[in-house]
Amino acid sequence: MRYMWGHPSLAHLVGKGTTARPKINAAFFFYYRGTHLQRSLEGMLHTILFQILRGEPRLAQTLLPEFAKLEHHQQLHYTWTLPKLMKAYEDILTRNRLPVDIMLFIDVLDEYDGPSKAIIEFIQSSVRKSSTQATNLKICFSSREWDAFDQRFSDGPGFRIHEHTKADIQRYISSRLSSHPNISVRLNAGSEQEQLDIREMENDLAYRANGVFIWVRAVIDEMHRLFSQNTPTCKLLEYLKGVPDDLDRLYTDSIMRLPHVYRREVYYMFEVMRRSDRAL
Repeated sequence: MRYMWGHPSLAHLVGKGTTARPKINAAFFFYYRGTHLQRSLEGMLHTILFQILRGEPRLAQTLLPEFAKLEHHQQLHYTWTLPKLMKAYEDILTRNRLPVDIMLFIDVLDEYDGPSKAIIEFIQSSVRKSSTQATNLKICFSSREWDAFDQRFSDGPGFRIHEHTKADIQRYISSRLSSHPNISVRLNAGSEQEQLDIREMENDLAYRANGVFIWVRAVIDEMHRLFSQNTPTCKLLEYLKGVPDDLDRLYTDSIMRLPHVYRREVYYMFEVMRRSDRAL
């Protein structure tokens, strides 16, 4: 989603067939493990409104009248509650005196910290409101395949990204496995059964990855470690069959398998990473 949002050809594609009026790109990336503003409707509206107003400052006239009524000390401590944010957003969508074209990108709806019905209604009502006004709104969003989203958006255009990345993941798996010295030896000089087992691992990984590169990388990293310990190929096949398909369960399983003597140290490491305001 971030790749599409920042792509150089986006402005041309979004503006194709429309007038020369202002074109604004806005985006929000839900992050369930982040702060309240990173996973809430309020946070999304704060971000979207800021980006829209930065793209077309004259739209601030929609928000200023109510704000201007306040005393100076009140303005300094003004709180943008969810109803106020929603009203400001809807006022911009329904404003006909300064129509704009808005392209909105919303990533991972399933990480919204609230009922899925609320974020679904936000998207559908946004499109309904803009469809009868001069302002033109297009929304591109992504999500895991949850039933709630599949049912409500099944009639809209879209695609399942894992159906288009299987070949890339297959190449990644083959490259990573063959790059390990012990695996390379077993592929070239091992028994026929070992070679068959390794090929079965490759196919199983590609099938179960479901388009999630991070899952594949995490599993192969662990397999590299096991190969380095000269673990028999048949045992590695057993390990792979017991690996959870879900990424969160995979992480939980990895943590639970840590020896207790390292648990406190690992906890400190996670806390340092989680609280750092820069990449470590």
